[in-house]
Amino acid sequence: MTAQWRQDSDAVIGLWVDTVSGFAEQVKADSGSELSVGIDMPVWLEFFNVPDGHGGRTTLSNRLMRLVDQVTLMAYSDNAKDITDSVKVEMGEADRAGVPVLVAVDTVNTGEPGTFYDKGNTAMMSELNTAAETLRTHPSYKGYNIHQWETWEQIGE
Repeated sequence: MTAQWRQDSDAVIGLWVDTVSGFAEQVKADSGSELSVGIDMPVWLEFFNVPDGHGGRTTLSNRLMRLVDQVTLMAYSDNAKDITDSVKVEMGEADRAGVPVLVAVDTVNTGEPGTFYDKGNTAMMSELNTAAETLRTHPSYKGYNIHQWETWEQIGE
């Protein structure tokens, strides 16, 4: 998080929503609606209550996902239960919005918990397959994603 976020998160959130909205509108206008727009979102956006653009309030995750055609949720956890728990709210929001979702996990050596960097590909795939069993109950769930290619190639079995 940036210093600006800590000082005035409402302003940063407003700029973020405006930027995503403007970008999505411009892509659609320039492509004749031929291109789709997606966004990668951290899973903690559900904790921010923002204007919904129609006079009400909603979560920041819900507001952003309704502006785009698809979402990748950055569920940076290293076990199936934490992965599914971390995306629970957003998956419900995506189901209601009709927005397809990929759930991403991390393979980068961040020095923090929540990465598969030191666990290996076999363990990661086992956890992803277990998480997918739960996530498949959501019509919006379309699969999982790996962040990032270079480190995924290096993590070994």
